[in-house]
Amino acid sequence: LSVNYLNYLADVNLTSATFAHMINPRLGTFHAGITYLNYGKFIGAGEDGIETGTFKAYDLAFSVGYSYHIFKTDFFVGANVKLINSVIENYSSFGIGADLSLLYYNEYQPYVLTLVVRNIGYQVT
Repeated sequence: LSVNYLNYLADVNLTSATFAHMINPRLGTFHAGITYLNYGKFIGAGEDGIETGTFKAYDLAFSVGYSYHIFKTDFFVGANVKLINSVIENYSSFGIGADLSLLYYNEYQPYVLTLVVRNIGYQVT
């Protein structure tokens, strides 16, 4: 279980919560998480520079995933699927993304190798 909050400069905030659980070594590990990035409030203005009020912007992502130790090898595979929502003023976008990974780990070697493909996805709206 991981819960994070980070307050950046200029009123930008990042909040996340994730949970992972190994069901058993043969079945693998499942995880889920949510991430919220709030960019704060902005002052809107028209082309002539006259202020039109304030607006907000944020990104929100929910993910679920699975990882598995390939039997009798030093390799692990993992993947997750993400639902992503982004909002700026009155504009909104929704997308679906995925991450894929392959990890090599041997307890007798001084290194770990990982291949990761991140943010494969599609903008739905």
